[in-house]
Parts: sequence; C-alpha cells; structure tokens
Amino acid sequence: MSRFSEVLNLISFTGKSEHPEILAERAVVDPEHSKLIREAGAKGIVLLKNQDDILPLHPKDRKKIAVLGLAKQCLAHGGGSASVDAHYKITPYDALEKTLGTETKLLYAEGAHMHRTLPVLAEDLTDLQGTAGLTLTKYSLDNPEKVDAVTTVQTSRYMSLGQAPSSKFIVEGIFTTRETGHHQLELSSIGVATLCINGELIMSAHGGTADPIAFLQENAEGQRCSFGFEQGKSYAVKIELKPEANKSGLLLLNGAMGVSLGMMEQSKAERDLLTPAVEAAEDAETAIIFVGNTTAWESEGRDMETMNLPADGSQDKLIDAVADVNPNTIVVVSTGVPIAMPWLSKVKAVVQTWFPGQEAGNAIVDVLTGMVNPSGRLPVTFPRRLEDTPAYGNFPGNTETLQVDYAEGSFIGYRHYDHHPETVLFPFGYGLSYTTFEYSNAHLACGTDAASGGSASEFIASIDVKNTGERSVTSLRHTSGIFDQFRKLVGFAKLHLEAGEAGSASIAFTRNEFSEWDEGSSRWTVAGGEHVVEIAISASRADVKASFEILIDGEDLTSKL
Repeated sequence: MSRFSEVLNLISFTGKSEHPEILAERAVVDPEHSKLIREAGAKGIVLLKNQDDILPLHPKDRKKIAVLGLAKQCLAHGGGSASVDAHYKITPYDALEKTLGTETKLLYAEGAHMHRTLPVLAEDLTDLQGTAGLTLTKYSLDNPEKVDAVTTVQTSRYMSLGQAPSSKFIVEGIFTTRETGHHQLELSSIGVATLCINGELIMSAHGGTADPIAFLQENAEGQRCSFGFEQGKSYAVKIELKPEANKSGLLLLNGAMGVSLGMMEQSKAERDLLTPAVEAAEDAETAIIFVGNTTAWESEGRDMETMNLPADGSQDKLIDAVADVNPNTIVVVSTGVPIAMPWLSKVKAVVQTWFPGQEAGNAIVDVLTGMVNPSGRLPVTFPRRLEDTPAYGNFPGNTETLQVDYAEGSFIGYRHYDHHPETVLFPFGYGLSYTTFEYSNAHLACGTDAASGGSASEFIASIDVKNTGERSVTSLRHTSGIFDQFRKLVGFAKLHLEAGEAGSASIAFTRNEFSEWDEGSSRWTVAGGEHVVEIAISASRADVKASFEILIDGEDLTSKL
C-alpha cells in the first residue's frame, strides 16, 4: 500500500491529475541532439591499426574509393531491446558521398551474404477470398473442429502472443512466384508446425525452434529445404500449427504459438557478391570494407557462438580477397564485441566503431577523414581466438543443472590476459591516434590520515603529456595497482590537447583500491607491505610510462567499506 501511496503522492505533486488530457506523441529532431550523438559516436571509435598512416584519408586517395560490405547499412545498435525506431539513420556510404563530394568516385559492392534467416513471405500472396495476404483460421481450444475466428494476415509470419489460447491455427493461401528455380524455404515455429504446398507435405517442425527468444526477435533459424517453382504459376500454401508444452521457462510463452515461413529465390541465394567487390577494389586506389554484426547476429537474449564475423565466413573471405588485390585496404568494424581478425596482417588499417547510433555514418566518416582525431580506447581486451578467453571451457557449464564452474577465479578480463599476453590481439585500454605524445614528470603524491596509523592512505598519480603532433586530440591515461596475484585498474583520466599543447593528467585513489576479498574470513583486506603503482596508456606492460613502489600497512576493511 505504501508504494501505491507514493505513486499517488507523485501524481498529486506534479499536478498531472488536474490535467487528464493526453497529448499526442511527437517525434522531434533536435539539431543539438543530432550534434551530440554524432560527437559521442566519433569519440567512442577506436583506431586499432594504421599502417603507413593510411588514415586519415588523404586527397590523393580520394579520386576513386571502393566502398564495400555493409556501407549502405547503418549499424546503429544491437538487436532486441536495443533496437529502436530512430528519427533517421545515416549510412557510411551516404556520409562518404556527402563529405567527399563529386570529385571522388565511390565504387560500391555488397561483397558478402549476411542473412541469418530467409526473408518472410510478404508479396505475391492471395488469401482464400482473393485479396492480398493469407487467411488465418483459429480453432477453439475446447473443440479442435470449431472455428473461432477467420482473419487475413499480410505475411507468412504470425504470433499468437497475448491472445486467447487455441487448439491450432492454419495460415493458408496462394503464392504466385515471379521466377523459376529451386527456391529456398525456411520454417521456424513456437509449437508443432507443418508446411504443405499443393497438398504435399514439404516440411515439419516438431518441437519448434530451439531458441524462442530469437523467434520473438524475428531471427530464429529454422528447418530449410528447396522447392521447385515455375514463373507465374500459383501454389497453394498451407501452414498448420499446434501448441506444445512450454519448455523455455518463459511464462509469456505459455499457450502461445507462432510460425514463420521464409523464402529466398535461387538466383538471390546463389548470386556471386564477391567478384564485383574484388573488381571494384582492383579499380580503386583505396578500398574501405565495412563489416560487422547486424541485429540478427548480435542481440540481447542470446550468446555469440563464435568470435568470427558472420555469415559462414563470408565477411572474412571478402576482406581476404580484397586485400589480395588492393594494398590500401581499410576495414571498418561495427560490433559490440571483440572479433577474430585472421586477416589483420593483410590490411593497412582497422577501425572499431561499435554501434554509434543514428549518426553512425557521419561519426565514422568524421574519423576516417580526420575531421575528428580518434581518441577512443578499448573497454575490453580483444583476444586472438575464442579459445584464449578466460571462461572458455567453463561456460555455459552444465545446462541440465544450470551450474557453472568459475574456474578462472579472480583472473577475469584484463587480469587473465596479463598472465597470458601471448593471447592478446589488442589490450584493454588500447587505441591509436593521428597524433603523437611525449610523457614526462611522472609523480605519485602520498597522503595520510589518522585512521591509517600514519601509513599511506590517499594517493594522486600524475604525469605531464604533450601533444607533439599537428592535430588536437583527447588523450586517455590509466593508473593501475599491482597486487600479489594480479593488476587492477584504479582510475583513468582524459586530457584534451591542441597541437603542441601540454597538460597534466592526475588520478586520485585511496588505499581501498588495494583491497582483496579474503574467502577464508569473508572480508575485504589490504595486504601489508610493498605495492606497485603504474601509470600506463593501456593494460599492456609495454605501455607503462612510470611505476612507483609504496608501503601500506595491512588492515581489515570490512568495517570501513
């Protein structure tokens, strides 16, 4: 009752109860918001490789550029709840075209098949009454022979989520194909589904999809087969779906049924996308390949099965083939996770963009052209292979008992890679720039307080940084503490430096940062003795710019934390 009262009090306080009218929703494009999104996207981009300073793009490289891969898609976000209807989306191709102007010729080619599932049938369909779509017939839960409702749906995908339970439903109608060929069909479902064409059983999906979350997100992989169609001929399509016990553990799927029928014409499935991309790369001074994970491949509710780019090696093959014919190949990666880069040594530059939002294209091109100096740093380690990750071999554990053995212990993230540097492709905190830096006057100031008994308790680590290049940049510094077993990040600082400008980066931290959890006593403790503090620009030991030894008394921190 108290929570309910709090809500009523809030309504009363804000005066909303006095104005019951509901205003119409508005979609407002605010130029200041767009500017902020663009700036934030560009600042988060990480330059991973820049051999021979191929970036930023120079005027001599701008006469003819091959723009390949996902350049005409805006990978603004991941899938699931991260997917939103943006006011607009800027693709890298559009941004390049606008920024470089008519003096630069852009040679575009798709380069790789990226579909995870086949497109849902939504065209050339006629329901049983002769109108566009398919007929949906729902049957009574109590009497499987009794029809509860008959409606028309526009596509071959239907989900009964949130509706009254049924004993079964049938989706049927006429499909008239546009071209002859053995076209691919894909059937996925929640429930037991069968597909018949002209009265012949083509596929059955007993047990439904293994990943109901993926089905809800409209990218569940189903059973596939090919079927011979003739151009202009009509085919009677009938999908029957019956419920089954909900084994997913998701309460919202209790009694729910869903089915999706996808199709891809043989000509599209077998189309050679690689050759035109290679030909474009051969004809250009520079090749920029945009790769990554679309929302079908990277989404909430499902784990990544591999570190390789999708799909079936097609994007890796594209990069390999293009790099073989164009020595000035740049790879732009849009993912929210580390990826394997078997082609790294063959390309001149690699740019990690993450998912920069609706201004993705502009943010990426700002960095590629040097309008923005890259200042992003990796928030995670990029391992060389999936097998090099700390949880490999332990996760997901026993799927029957839902138990996982955390065998890596405290050696998670960069702590694990600190003990296995040979497995690191790019370390935590790594990121290149278009400018250069000079470091000097590293210093560690130690303070004391009464509670520490006179030993070092508060610290400020600082270092002078000078931008010795010709571009302004935001510089990021790390400070780490070294313990008996592992290193730990205790703070970081950023500096914005114009060309030739110098500044001091300072990071404050306390002795609590040196605490470790003692499993035996179930307490946070600080081990007494000498500890090391490092100032570095990444988690790699090669990037340590200064180190200091300090003496700290041991202490039980449980009562103070």
